[in-house]
Amino acid sequence: MSVGQTIKHRTRALRGLVTEGIGRTTRNRRLQQQGRTDRVLGDAATQFTAILKERRRALRAGWQGPDTEARTEELRLALRQYREIAERLLRMSEPAAQ
Repeated sequence: MSVGQTIKHRTRALRGLVTEGIGRTTRNRRLQQQGRTDRVLGDAATQFTAILKERRRALRAGWQGPDTEARTEELRLALRQYREIAERLLRMSEPAAQ
């Protein structure tokens, strides 16, 4: 995860925390919910990016390891997992059917 992405995700989580606090103080339920949503999305994006970064690191380590033939199946499974993740992301980005 790049520094810019990290800052963006953490800023969203912090903005959510502040918005939630303002909503709590003013007893505005909509602001509270919006703040919780921003906080959860920021935290989830940070965790998701960290997981992908670790998978990428593990995949690259497999390519560079001395026992590459034994790792062929491992690499195949890792690539399949990447494809499944990409497909899920694409489905999530599609507009909801009305």
